[in-house]
Amino acid sequence: MQMPSPNSLRRRLKRRVLKASHSYFASCSPGFEGVLPQEVSQIPGVSDTAMVHGGVSFLAPLDAIYWANLGLNTAHRVLLRLREFPAHTFSMLFDQVNRVDWELWLPDGGSFSVRVSAKESRLNMKKRLEETCGLAIQQRLSACGANATYDHDSMVEITVRIVNNRAVLSLNTSGPNLYKRGYKPYSVVAPIRETLAAGILLAIGHHHFDVIVDPFCGSGTFVLEAARITSGKPAGGDRQFTFMQLPFFNESKFKRIRSSFTKRLPVGKYFGFDISGRSIQAARMNAEKAQLTGVVVFEESDVRTVDFNQLGAREQRRLVVTNPPYGRRVATSGLSEKQALNTLVDKLSGWTLAFVSPDRSLYNKSLNTKLAGVAMKSRALAFSNGGIQTYLYVAEIP
Repeated sequence: MQMPSPNSLRRRLKRRVLKASHSYFASCSPGFEGVLPQEVSQIPGVSDTAMVHGGVSFLAPLDAIYWANLGLNTAHRVLLRLREFPAHTFSMLFDQVNRVDWELWLPDGGSFSVRVSAKESRLNMKKRLEETCGLAIQQRLSACGANATYDHDSMVEITVRIVNNRAVLSLNTSGPNLYKRGYKPYSVVAPIRETLAAGILLAIGHHHFDVIVDPFCGSGTFVLEAARITSGKPAGGDRQFTFMQLPFFNESKFKRIRSSFTKRLPVGKYFGFDISGRSIQAARMNAEKAQLTGVVVFEESDVRTVDFNQLGAREQRRLVVTNPPYGRRVATSGLSEKQALNTLVDKLSGWTLAFVSPDRSLYNKSLNTKLAGVAMKSRALAFSNGGIQTYLYVAEIP
């Protein structure tokens, strides 16, 4: 391969990267595929949106990388699809990976990592697969007069997914998963991830409510996500992304797109309560980091002493959304899940109650909870929370 001149590289970068349409995959927790497409559709220039298990695929210009990473509330990662091909042998894999214009995608003098997964494939030796891909990338870069170090811990990650002897080669534009917002450095035991909390809030239409309360708030995820979304603050506005290290990155464009998200004062009231003083301290520090101090209120209190009538006295649309105690989280409140839910039903006349639970039968009368007499919308969502199969329930408390 003839070594390209700097001018030739710039022309190719403009033609093949900056001005081209690209294929993307935004991943999410299984169960939230019905929520994410609504967000993806708001990205400028998006077309051919398709919902698949574990995410949404779509076509869009390069600028979608900025918009998607900054603005998607429920996505875990945003992958840019580079190539799809049959991979029956290691030599086929090497050849196809070597054909990608890596000099246009990877930073010269930087590093990259390779993550491979294989299912029902002839090629199933993970270490050899990763080494083969890494060598193919380095050889391509070397032929172009560029260089990048293969480093297993590099933030610039190439993903290769092989299913039924067919490979999909992608560039992870996000870096660490997008639930790491950057505003929440303080956490507690068994928190719900920000992407899950945001997905739940969007699924139940939290913006229709005048007051939102989480009586088991922990480090404040539900309350902070509700206030952040309502304020128009982008999900990734406080963090860094892998694409910021890549050759096509334009800092002025990034700042312009980030500032284009509409900032407004959140409409509504947001309260979080927890019996743990340590949790409330973490929630308050997270609120300060998220620049939401004064918008959200966190107080140390047992759910049995919270005056919900006073909190929602002047509001017509009232929502409690929470991750009540179960499993490892029981010790944080002193209540079992059943006791916590019965307490809430007694105190929430006229409220909407949305909660998550690993119990798939909580609405069943045989469980002898006070929810048996409540108008329950059954299970609105099923998803994994920290490896535990979990369900979202929504109930209108009479």
